[in-house]
Amino acid sequence: MEKKKQCESVILVFLLTVMLASCSQDYDEEISNSSENVMSQLKYSTMVVESEPQFSSWREYLDYFVVGKGSEWLQNQNMKLLNYEVVNENLILTNSDLNVSDETIVPIYRDTCNTNKFSLMSIADIRNNVDPVNMINYSAFKESLLSSYVGKKLTVVRLCWEYNQVRYATEGYADINSVVYDDFLMNIRTVEVKKK
Repeated sequence: MEKKKQCESVILVFLLTVMLASCSQDYDEEISNSSENVMSQLKYSTMVVESEPQFSSWREYLDYFVVGKGSEWLQNQNMKLLNYEVVNENLILTNSDLNVSDETIVPIYRDTCNTNKFSLMSIADIRNNVDPVNMINYSAFKESLLSSYVGKKLTVVRLCWEYNQVRYATEGYADINSVVYDDFLMNIRTVEVKKK
């Protein structure tokens, strides 16, 4: 069941990435909307998820990004997960927890030449500075990852980050085995384009 949810999350992230990439002039010709291309990419994404390491606890999952191989992936993007701490071990998730406020800071990808380069901006700043066509619906994305947990008990974890030598804090939601949502961790992505 957890593996299925993980696959669904990666597929959603992939679809959002494809939509973002198609907005870039560099990608207009390389990524088509044909169902065959999308299906082959989804198949590839599913294989990648199945080869990802499995974790026995959410702490092990986060340690992977603090000191494990996941930290290398973050550092390639000028991001570090410094540490984490439990804020609440017994939160019963409600529908109001699914909302993303205007103050929420998230990674935003706007560089059409370097598709993996992001900036951290608040939702309010993104609305004021980014063409709506290029903006992801962060609330819908968060809701898609968390809606199945409404009414269930989750652990709230404060994650301490450093990005370009500035420190940030986010609050993530964890179940027994993994972090199921965090504003940074779930919105950072890497795109690879293979040219023929």
